[in-house]
Amino acid sequence: MSTPAEKLAALHAAAAAAAASPSPSPASTPASAPTPVSPDPVSAVNGAQTPSLLTSVDDSDLSDVDSDLDTANSTETSATQPPSINDENEFPTLGSVPSLSSPKPIWGPKMSSAVSSTSRTTTTTTSSLSWNKSSKSVRMKSSLIQEAFSLDFKYLLYLSNKPELSKILSDIKFESKCNIECTSSQQTKKRTFLITGSPNNVQIARKLIFRKFTKPINDQFFIPSKSRSIVIGSQGKNLKPIIDKYNVKVNIEKNNTNTYPQSDDSNEIDDTFGDQTKVTIEGDIQSVADARREIEAIVNEHTKVLSAKLKVDPLVLPFIQNEISNDPSFDLSDIDITYPHNTTSSSTNPLVKLLGPREKVIKLADQLKDLFNSLLLNIIIEEKKAPKKLHKFINTTEIFNELNVIVEIPSVDDTSNEIIRFIGHPDKINKAIDKAKQSSSNHSISSLNISRAHNNNVLHSRYLTIYFNYIDLFDQISAETDTRLYFPSYKSLIENDNTKEVNIEIVISRDSQSAAQDSFKTAKSLIVSNVNKISPKSTFIIDDVDIFFHEKVLSLVSTLATDLKVSVIPFGLLNKDISSNKILLIAQPLEDDDFGPTDDELKDKFNQISNLLSPLREAGKNIIYETLNVPDDEQDNVKGPNDTTLNSLISSCNGNKIEILFHTPAENEITLHGLKSDVNKISKDINQILQDAKDYKEASSYFTEFQCPLAIISRLIGKGGANVNELSTKYGVKIELNEDKNDKNSKEVLVRITGIKRNAEEAKVEINSLSKKWGDEKTVVINIPQKFHKAIAGPSWVYVNRLQDKYDVKIKFGRNETKKDEVTINGPSKGVKKAQDELKELLDYEIENGLKKEIIVPRKAVARIIGKNGKNLNALKDEFETKSTSKDDKATIQLVGSREAIGEVEKRIKQIAEEIQNYVERELEVDPKYFRLLIGRNGTIRKEIVAKAGGLDEDSVRLLYVPTQNSGSNKISSHGDKKVVDKIIKEVQLIVSNAEKKKTVELEVPKEKQRLLIGQGGSVRKNLENEFNISLFIPKINEKSNIIKVIGLSQDIEKAQVKISSLIKDKFDETIEVPSKYHLLLSERGTIFRKLRNDFGVSVEYGSMVREATKLSDPFAITPEEVFGDGSEDTKWTITKDQETVDSSETEDVVNIPWMISGKDSKKAKKYLEDQLEIIKKCNRTGYFYVKNSSSLGKVVGSGGSKIESIRKKSGSIIFVPRNNDKINNVIYLRGTETQLEKAKNGILAALKK
Repeated sequence: MSTPAEKLAALHAAAAAAAASPSPSPASTPASAPTPVSPDPVSAVNGAQTPSLLTSVDDSDLSDVDSDLDTANSTETSATQPPSINDENEFPTLGSVPSLSSPKPIWGPKMSSAVSSTSRTTTTTTSSLSWNKSSKSVRMKSSLIQEAFSLDFKYLLYLSNKPELSKILSDIKFESKCNIECTSSQQTKKRTFLITGSPNNVQIARKLIFRKFTKPINDQFFIPSKSRSIVIGSQGKNLKPIIDKYNVKVNIEKNNTNTYPQSDDSNEIDDTFGDQTKVTIEGDIQSVADARREIEAIVNEHTKVLSAKLKVDPLVLPFIQNEISNDPSFDLSDIDITYPHNTTSSSTNPLVKLLGPREKVIKLADQLKDLFNSLLLNIIIEEKKAPKKLHKFINTTEIFNELNVIVEIPSVDDTSNEIIRFIGHPDKINKAIDKAKQSSSNHSISSLNISRAHNNNVLHSRYLTIYFNYIDLFDQISAETDTRLYFPSYKSLIENDNTKEVNIEIVISRDSQSAAQDSFKTAKSLIVSNVNKISPKSTFIIDDVDIFFHEKVLSLVSTLATDLKVSVIPFGLLNKDISSNKILLIAQPLEDDDFGPTDDELKDKFNQISNLLSPLREAGKNIIYETLNVPDDEQDNVKGPNDTTLNSLISSCNGNKIEILFHTPAENEITLHGLKSDVNKISKDINQILQDAKDYKEASSYFTEFQCPLAIISRLIGKGGANVNELSTKYGVKIELNEDKNDKNSKEVLVRITGIKRNAEEAKVEINSLSKKWGDEKTVVINIPQKFHKAIAGPSWVYVNRLQDKYDVKIKFGRNETKKDEVTINGPSKGVKKAQDELKELLDYEIENGLKKEIIVPRKAVARIIGKNGKNLNALKDEFETKSTSKDDKATIQLVGSREAIGEVEKRIKQIAEEIQNYVERELEVDPKYFRLLIGRNGTIRKEIVAKAGGLDEDSVRLLYVPTQNSGSNKISSHGDKKVVDKIIKEVQLIVSNAEKKKTVELEVPKEKQRLLIGQGGSVRKNLENEFNISLFIPKINEKSNIIKVIGLSQDIEKAQVKISSLIKDKFDETIEVPSKYHLLLSERGTIFRKLRNDFGVSVEYGSMVREATKLSDPFAITPEEVFGDGSEDTKWTITKDQETVDSSETEDVVNIPWMISGKDSKKAKKYLEDQLEIIKKCNRTGYFYVKNSSSLGKVVGSGGSKIESIRKKSGSIIFVPRNNDKINNVIYLRGTETQLEKAKNGILAALKK
């Protein structure tokens, strides 16, 4: 029997012969013997794979290898052809020495989800892993196993002589308690080892052989820089056991200190694999491979969660979400995807952010890149020119939702740009253009130029438009009049000094043309009224407070402004693009003040507010600009990652405003704007930041430590370290968590943050804030049967979303079978409690109202019961569903709701089913002239007939069908339940019979009293018709007829006549005829009526002369031109004498206004009016007192009108002082004798001089 050493020698000889012979052709190569590859440095002999060689070996065959070393190559080979030692199936390769000159990173966006052991660049690890996986030991006697493997000469230590080799083997055998055979081959350049022993000892021997026979190697590979701290572990707790276990040296380079943390606009697609750190392992070939495997396992676990950023062309960004939602190949489960907002097709490249499992993120990233490219190839841009005034009517949202086409409309301030851009798929562009044209042409527009008011004061109209927009007046008018108002933007109103006019566009949809004119008129009237209420003197501009302080203006003056009823509008707050220092003050118009404040009163109000702003004016003296020279590529250092450094700089100014303008005014400059002290401080801080960036290694070595509750550490770390990595990236710092292993009772963990001081402190603040928030978090689980989940969640989860937003909690419904009835609430403890209470209330409600009942109805009745689109049952406000339609001609309907509601619905359903069973059709011939009597206005009579018979409103047309009068048919029909139809036919017959008996009576009613029979909205006429069962026809208002017609039965007409007579009967006690030329003077613009009401308890009506009386209410309607001053005089007095009537025929056309008096002391009131009328008739002069400054009329009026009343009494004159909103508001109108007027004039002059 050959010794194991001889067998090993035979293996070498066979391998040498195979290497020397030419390679067989593919056709002659056995399938089981693959073509040999290049020699491997280490090969393993697997006992299970070569039973002919190893299965007969026992302990007696094993001897020392020393005597075999010289004769190994001449040992006779086995009769059975051994497998080639180069065969990978029989002798798997452990690996070759890795290339040390140019190691290539194996981590990155393109790596596979599970790092394959056969795809690594460094083959040392590959061979080691494959050897451990494929090698199988042969089980020997007494639980012994054998393992055989080969090592390439070039990896073996040089042994100068045989004794040295023998000694090493003897030491290994002694230490491992194994038997070891060894032979070598000069042809294959390999040394083969065969180890026999117990499984554990064989492993020890194998390690010792690798350690003592092989040369040390260096294996270099790369890991993500962010994984470095995880691989090492706190105080080396992860790396040290690997080093000790495999007796290797491991060097992990420090993270690249020359790379400043990248901001969100980085070109790096994947922020997890953006930076790489080199790892070097030194040791024997097997130990190095094993150590590397364990390090990579730690990295793989750490990088399970991956965050990635993908640059996307802003042109395609709006289409991405639609494309993804419509394509099932995109797997978004477990992935958070964030889209940038507020971008346009001209924006710089935005980023789409992904966070989730590494494998899914990498796959989705590749899919998205393909999608981006596909969209870029298929999306086109088409430009169309359209009038600027039509842009506002294009509904861009509707077009995008319907056609997936973006419509970009130029800014309203860009008045010269009329180009509209349509962006989308070529097939949809034309449809989008057509829809835009349609929507823009479906409106009527009326324009109102408010700058014509107040003597064409354009600047004042601009200020008024700003004010009306600021107080939402335009929105209020739009809501009241069902219109849309369009007006210039704040920016154009403030900055465009060349504006010639200010137009307010009033828009109404063409669908509402019937009401368009009324809406236009009402909207115009409201706008004009508000414009006229505020004169230029009621506005004031403050322009000496720097816009820098506009944010503080309102807080300083709001209380006083409210008391003074003054609106304060800082222009700097209206739009971020506005750079005006102006602050607009407007005295609010007072509804209950006829004359308003005087000029002096307004000036005092404005001065009080202006004085409060003095501290801001003083502070404005310390506002400075400073420009720093900072290279363009270094300015990002000032911003910091995600603007954290910038935010820290701003917050360091103790609430004072500071502006830091990058690349301003030049690319290599930063401009600071703020208080001098703050600017100086920020300037120093920026210089320090720039210096830190240059010496980043030293600056980033700052660290801060603090304790964090152990309970929230898992939340802080996040899934796969996602949260702590995000914080680390956000602030550009290193975050380490160190738990005290020696203190098992400790409830805190030491958090260490290393990085630039400012950023480290900001990160500390956020972690402490999160700690407080999470420390208060609570999770409760309540039991809600799954059948109620849908009802409690609401349609589209509206109820749950409302609770989540209201209480800042997260609510999850159980899905798997074991937790299907569980509802979990997580969030702040108070919010969780309130959400829990509301959910329980919802559950109680659903339990109370979630009863079910099934009813069986005839199959043919189902359609009627459900109605079109479920209309009938929906109208009953109960949930229902059809459960079955089997059992012959029967159908089952299930009702869900409260016990009361189900009872009502069941009753109605059975009624409908019964109607179907008793369904009949009836026809009746009726003279078409009576059709109107059966239908009534808007179908009211038909509905009444149907309701009276027991039918439903929605069935009225079917239950009583009446043809149109010109249809040529005289047959009405009724289809439905027999009882209902019979009642309807009977009622129709009665109506027609009564109509045939009806007659028409004409009554004479004066035109001015016909309105008494109509009433507001026709209410009186309707009541008469309903009460007496008649039809009443009254001439239209523009018809001069005094005849009204009453149609009905004789007895009904007689009763109606009595009622009509009582309605038109005069109800006044006294009357006095007042010539129209005296009506205005007697009424005193309405003042006389208050006196009559207060002193005599009476009221006055004009009967049919209301309109004529109203026209006579303006004393300034005809004011001669000569009464106005020429501008050089402050006042002017003019008297005109009444013309004497020579021919009495001239008075024949004088119209009298009837003053009909009713009330308590009607006779006394009449006597008083007659006396006043006599006094007025004696007035033969008209006086006009013109004042240049209308605001001075307040002195003439006096407090509460006391002064003007005194002048009236002393002079005996009739005096009218104009109101602020009168068309002519600077002329006093007087009537009296020449003496009376002279006294009044002197009184007015005296009042003005005070």
